[in-house]
Amino acid sequence: MKIQKPVLSASKIPQKHKEIYVDKTKGYYYAFNPLSKKGIILLTEELLFLLSVIDNKKTITEIYQLFKKTFSYVSDDNFKLYIGFLTQSELIFFDSSPLIHAMNTKKNDSFHVWFHLTNQCNLRCTYCFVAKTNDHMDTAIVKKSIQKIFESAKENGYQKITIRLAGGEPLLQMKHVLFASELVDIYAKKYEVDAAKEIITNGVLLTEKAAELFRKYQIETTISFDGVKQGQDKNRPFADHKTGSYEYVSRGLNNAIAANILERVIVTVTNHNVKDIPAIAEYFLSKNILLNFQFFLINPQTDANIARELKVDDDVLIGYLRKTIQIARKYLTPFQIANSLIHEIHIGAPTETCGASDRTFMTVRHDGHLSNCNWELDTSIGTIHDGDVIQTYKKNAYIEPVRTIKRKITCHTCRWKYICSGCPLEFKWNKKARAPQYCNVKMTLIPEMLRLEAERLIAVIQSKQNSTSSNSHQVTENMSQA
Repeated sequence: MKIQKPVLSASKIPQKHKEIYVDKTKGYYYAFNPLSKKGIILLTEELLFLLSVIDNKKTITEIYQLFKKTFSYVSDDNFKLYIGFLTQSELIFFDSSPLIHAMNTKKNDSFHVWFHLTNQCNLRCTYCFVAKTNDHMDTAIVKKSIQKIFESAKENGYQKITIRLAGGEPLLQMKHVLFASELVDIYAKKYEVDAAKEIITNGVLLTEKAAELFRKYQIETTISFDGVKQGQDKNRPFADHKTGSYEYVSRGLNNAIAANILERVIVTVTNHNVKDIPAIAEYFLSKNILLNFQFFLINPQTDANIARELKVDDDVLIGYLRKTIQIARKYLTPFQIANSLIHEIHIGAPTETCGASDRTFMTVRHDGHLSNCNWELDTSIGTIHDGDVIQTYKKNAYIEPVRTIKRKITCHTCRWKYICSGCPLEFKWNKKARAPQYCNVKMTLIPEMLRLEAERLIAVIQSKQNSTSSNSHQVTENMSQA
């Protein structure tokens, strides 16, 4: 970020976002604005002082006078650079906040489609919400769906489409996976829309040959894997409900790693594997592999006995996640890892919603019907044979926006509401709920996630320079590059 010196009027009053969080770790102060995409901002002493005296009342002249009493050695030009840095870092603003305006007028140019290829699966995961049948997409529906999605995306002004091939277990329909991939490339080029291809698999059938094909077809691969042998085997057995899948999925993971196609690993955290999550984190972070912990959610498809068996106590989950954070400190990678450790937290990506509720995520079922969300497969809101499938979806989508839900429950007073998306279906399933599941876990650990991200940025800076420059402007530049 190149810092611009602002033109400052002596009578102007800078405004500080009320949501800003400030803390200190490893000798560095840092600030975080949940409304901003900038993420963690590391602060010099001068920047920290300025941020502390900006109270939405003092003019620039008054702030300057206070600043010079403490930092007399700083030139007027550098004072302006500091104000410019705080402004460009979206910690302060003049007049009205561009962030609140952007949040309220945000227009998405990307659209995501969950492509439900089959209801069948070779595993019987304890928490799965998909009713297992032998039904799957046929070739005609695959072709019609891909064509209509890209045609509609072009008509509706979307610049990028992500097709997520899933199920059930999509590798049971390998021919259709590759056929869909080829069609995505064809129609993306025809309609001049960028495209990404992803597949979510349990990894059992991910052979060396399959992994090489995914590399050739440029299909980013996500594997669902619930950890060390006991947790994986108990959470994700084969269809006989007896045989564990750990050995098979481990081979699939190794094949994906060898072919360099593994985008991330999804771990569903339950009572069966919660104690393993520090070891899981150590294994994947040591290999620079992104992982996402997703907490088991009680839903209408969950048997009451299974729910009691799988639901993790908040204090237990907090304890093991804290151990996981300690593990993560050993692997402060070039990419952010804090968001991966807590389900539905988005540091540096403010949102008040999910794709299904803001109408940018649609599911195409195996029979060509459209669903608002892959968790709600039984409810059809249209078909791929409708004229404009995206408009049909938007017209008939029913999941209430998270932003609207939050105004009705405890979230509306939470300082973290802009980075905690939550699942809107929780409040459809349980209309009496006043807070999302695992709310206490998130509120407790978000500050620790912010500290972890700050430490990662500090490590990045320290790797770029052997010593800290004594020039205050240069330090600010270094902070901005992190």
